[in-house]
Amino acid sequence: MSLTKKEKEILAFVEEGKPLEVACALAMVDERAYVDAVEKDFDELDADERAFVLAYRRALAVYHERLIAELEGAPSSSWMKVAWILERRFPHIYARPDRKVAQDEGLKIEVVRDVPRPKGEEEAPRET
Repeated sequence: MSLTKKEKEILAFVEEGKPLEVACALAMVDERAYVDAVEKDFDELDADERAFVLAYRRALAVYHERLIAELEGAPSSSWMKVAWILERRFPHIYARPDRKVAQDEGLKIEVVRDVPRPKGEEEAPRET
C-alpha cells in the first residue's frame, strides 16, 4: 500500500499546482489509471488506489494552502491572479454561485445563468 516512486513524482507535481494529467505526462506515466482512480467512488477502489487517491487529495490541499498563503500576503494590486486560479482549480469551493460546472465525460462545461443581453438585442422568438 505504499506509493511507487513514479506516484510520488506525480504527487510532487500536483503539489506545485499541475493538473493530474499534466503531472502524469511530466512523470512520463499513462494518466488513465490515475485519472480513473481519482474519479471513481472511493468505496470502489482497491487498497493501492485508495492510497494514491488519499495522497492526491493531500497534494491538492498542500497546493491550495500555498495559494491561500500567497493570496493573504499579496499586495492589493495582485490578488486577482491567485483568486482566478483558486476559482478554476477549486470551483466547488470558490466559483461564484451563479456559475455551475457540469462535467460530461471529462469535458468541463461552464453554464452561466442570467447573463444580461447587450442593449438593442432582442430574444429570438420561440417556435411553438
